[in-house]
Amino acid sequence: MHESATAYEIAALAARRAREKGLSEAKIVRVRMGAWTGHDLDELQEEFQKIRGQAGMPNAVLEIDLVKPKCRCEECGTEYEPEAGFSLRCKACGSARISLVNQRELDVDVQA
Repeated sequence: MHESATAYEIAALAARRAREKGLSEAKIVRVRMGAWTGHDLDELQEEFQKIRGQAGMPNAVLEIDLVKPKCRCEECGTEYEPEAGFSLRCKACGSARISLVNQRELDVDVQA
């Protein structure tokens, strides 16, 4: 259940961002995260609601923006979004030697 740990991380980052912005309380917490992180988004929402008060944001709403995956071919250097169904072969040359360019991000911002 890594949703609980992620919810705590989001709450901690949001509280820090709120302090940096001089906000007494964050009302909206916006998160950008990789679509392939494997998180259950409903469970992540539930976990955030359980702990948001501990971070000084008892009324905060969590908004999640999923970032589409992007791959880079190690053979030809082409960057592309993989097709649905997790076909990771390069669209340009067909190579299976690819790497994910993103999907590790967890960007958090807050609004009053």
